[in-house]
Amino acid sequence: TFVLIESLLKEDISLKNTLLIKATAWIKDNLQKTKQQHMLLGFDDLLTRLDKALQVSAEGYLGEQIKQQYPIALIDEFQDTDPVQYRIFDTIYKQVNSDDSAFNASGLFMIGDPKQAIYSFRGADIFTYMTARNAVTAHYSLGFNYRSSPDMIDAVNGFFEHKSAPFIYEQDIPFHPVKAPDIKRKKLVVNNPDDDQQKALQFLHVNGGLSSDAFRHASAQATVNEIKTLL
Repeated sequence: TFVLIESLLKEDISLKNTLLIKATAWIKDNLQKTKQQHMLLGFDDLLTRLDKALQVSAEGYLGEQIKQQYPIALIDEFQDTDPVQYRIFDTIYKQVNSDDSAFNASGLFMIGDPKQAIYSFRGADIFTYMTARNAVTAHYSLGFNYRSSPDMIDAVNGFFEHKSAPFIYEQDIPFHPVKAPDIKRKKLVVNNPDDDQQKALQFLHVNGGLSSDAFRHASAQATVNEIKTLL
């Protein structure tokens, strides 16, 4: 027993993390019990309960009823979709061979940018996006960027085309260069003697091997300094 205790003490085990894991499980369990006692539902509850109902619905009756009421679904910012949300839409709008013209008139349109899902913003799951993308055959990309300046568009194209498969999953997240529309734009010019060229795309170089927290702090401080300079 003492040998096991000694080996345990040698391990790099965080007591704080262990307590947090235990606390998280306890809170999750008791939160559900408390909501049931007070007859409350949250947004996640609506999702999980609908997902479960769709999966146990006899012969997909519930999904068919929803599809009849909403034959066309258009999901914007689809890169923020998680596995539960996608399973709901996939169950309802999954295409199968059918002679029913009304059924074939239904459809699911997913609009999103997978490069945003990489950072798990708003609970996004990149592998859910990839699963959804592989489940459909029709893929479309916008050819023009109407938000950015031509210099910025050229810079981004050049940066990501410099390396093959810049997002690793080349088949699922390909990079498509875009064009700048031929329209006149007003240009903001800042009098900065240290950067007379004012390139559209600039990089921050942080010296030294920093931890993730220190890197975030250094990046935030550099951004604050840049804003201060511009102001």
